[in-house]
Amino acid sequence: MTPDQIVAFVLALTSQHPAAPLFPVIAAGGADPRYPVTAIHCPAPLAPYEVEGLTVACGKVNVPENHDKPDGRRIDLTFIAYKSRSAAPAADPVVYLHGGPGSGIVGNPVLISGFLGDVRARRDIIAFDQRGVSTSAGPNSRCYASIASDPESALKAAKGEGDVEAVQRHAIRACLDEIKANGADVTAINTLQNAKDVRALMSALGFPTYNIFGTSYGTKLGQEVMRSAPDGLRSVILDSVWPVQVPFYDLMALPIAEGIESVFEQCAADSMCAAAYPDLKTRFWALWNKLDAQPLKTAQGEVTAQA
Repeated sequence: MTPDQIVAFVLALTSQHPAAPLFPVIAAGGADPRYPVTAIHCPAPLAPYEVEGLTVACGKVNVPENHDKPDGRRIDLTFIAYKSRSAAPAADPVVYLHGGPGSGIVGNPVLISGFLGDVRARRDIIAFDQRGVSTSAGPNSRCYASIASDPESALKAAKGEGDVEAVQRHAIRACLDEIKANGADVTAINTLQNAKDVRALMSALGFPTYNIFGTSYGTKLGQEVMRSAPDGLRSVILDSVWPVQVPFYDLMALPIAEGIESVFEQCAADSMCAAAYPDLKTRFWALWNKLDAQPLKTAQGEVTAQA
């Protein structure tokens, strides 16, 4: 441990009360009545040297499912707050926007502690599981009944047995129908509503000004916050940028396909490569189709077109 970590650890163990203003705000139910806060135990083992309630705290903030309809259905978002190690921290915290979308962050406190450890020397750090993700996915937005109705097909699909695509299509349709029947609106799980959640969370925790650090999908979300809910936003760091104008999911496989095609083109243009591997493109895709239909059995497992 470094000297400053030792001091922070000792102070955390000996302090009688959480440092103001962050944790008292959580305990008091939040700073904005529009977005009530409930303190909860952190849902995963804490990172080393953390003391729940003193150096780190967790809670749920209640926000509208659709921010344009504040009187409609509401959902809870789980957040984790890390107190700055400084005795005089800056007033504006850093909000970490995780990637995915679909991967949570509250259940991975070690990642935050290591990834933004230097930032924490000067500022509080706030992170939250985005709506529909991990601990922020309420029971109404999960598909327990659909999965329980046909576990055998799900297990076979997971092993690559049978018509996997048909099973997946059926499971997705059944899941969406179940969510709808539960009263949840799956269309409200989107980047615009996520952006408004960020502003709501900061207001709930009593921060009129804050900063953003986003990675991967979090960079797209950070850009949407700048565009749609910029109130109080002081600065933004975008790491591994996902431009908002790029249809990322539609193009996700394109770089891989382009890389493969470039190999074919370069080989065809090189006389020695073309002589050693004639008609490489045709042979490659023929082998792909063969392995896709009949995986190669080896002592280490099956070799398929995918892996």
